[in-house]
Amino acid sequence: MVKEPPQQSRWTRIHSILLGVIVAILLLTLLESFGPISGSVRTLISPRRVTLRPQSSGPSAGWADMLALAREEAAKADKEAIPGEIFVQAAPAGDSSLKYETFTGYTGSLTLSFQYISSSGSETYIEFEDANPAATITHYNSDEHAAKTYLYSRANKRQTQIADGIASIKISPRQAMERTWQAAQEEARAAGLTGVTVVPSVISLWIEQDGSASWFVQYTGKDLTRPTPTSAETRFHDAEFSTHMTVSAVTGEITGRSSDGK
Repeated sequence: MVKEPPQQSRWTRIHSILLGVIVAILLLTLLESFGPISGSVRTLISPRRVTLRPQSSGPSAGWADMLALAREEAAKADKEAIPGEIFVQAAPAGDSSLKYETFTGYTGSLTLSFQYISSSGSETYIEFEDANPAATITHYNSDEHAAKTYLYSRANKRQTQIADGIASIKISPRQAMERTWQAAQEEARAAGLTGVTVVPSVISLWIEQDGSASWFVQYTGKDLTRPTPTSAETRFHDAEFSTHMTVSAVTGEITGRSSDGK
């Protein structure tokens, strides 16, 4: 039986972290108005390389191999960099605004993004598609800046818990998706949304204060028979259904869920 723990506090903590990122970006924008800031800093706002279609397909590489690759690549930028609080995020490979049209089910390739932060405030993002990490790997680096040391400070205070949580992970983002895929489809049908295409929007790693690790899997759905909005931004937000599921990153058990059928 799926437990129904209160999830608001977890999502609130994640949202507070993301709010911190937004505040840092706003500070950088304000500072830029007083003088030039190098282009690599601007990649923080939209760091991902956007490809319209996934560049790989097939089974996911093993989690241990992907983690080792991310660590190795991040060390090339800074051997002392530490994992960020939301260390890993995954999403369907390719252009997010086209995910309903291009995603191929729970066997579809995911783009994984690993965030490492240096004490100077510099960030390194290591991204690749899980079906072929070596062939799709991309690095993003942002310049050091005082406004972003906030992120380092938060993560550094929790490094013991974060390290313990990362070391305990047995379930990859793809496996978390595989374990929740059918449940998400069933929840959409239960909400009376027949014909709605449901796909994962984002899979985020969260590590609790005790070091336990979970994947938060968010699905959204839309009816593809309806006219497609012309704006990519509108297409991205034009979801008719959403559900969040919490999956233990150690056992793969679904430990919580909440949904919103519109």
